[in-house]
Amino acid sequence: MKRIITIGMLIFRIYDCDAQVTSTTTGNAEQQLENTTAIKPDADVEDDSWLQQMDHFIKDPVDLNDAGEEILKEFHVLTPVQIQQLISYRKLCGSFISINELQAVPGWDIGTIKKIRPFITVSDHTGLGNLLGARATKGDHSITIRMSQILERSKGY
Repeated sequence: MKRIITIGMLIFRIYDCDAQVTSTTTGNAEQQLENTTAIKPDADVEDDSWLQQMDHFIKDPVDLNDAGEEILKEFHVLTPVQIQQLISYRKLCGSFISINELQAVPGWDIGTIKKIRPFITVSDHTGLGNLLGARATKGDHSITIRMSQILERSKGY
């Protein structure tokens, strides 16, 4: 009986646990847009094209592996030096694997990454064919063959 109660409590505890909440929710992005507009008091209230553009980026995030200098300038958060460092880092190290890799880009700090996080994504363009091709042409290859044969018949058969 104790085992059943213990197992039941463990199962209940597993379902009771909360998952890690990321800061990429739409509400957080909207709050960030409001904070950004509060920082820019010189912005024209009637011209909300920048807000509409950021809202578009929330719905359709920019892929950092494909983004050019012009698209990165549209964020109005990144400096020209940060944009150039991102592009040169991407040329030097290849495509980004994760958004967390942005921490390795020179000149990028956590604050900058948090500011643009709701508007960006990193997609993996390597398909199954590319992965299999890379494994076939690169890496260590070996084939193991095992064979068994009875040379003499056993007595009694």
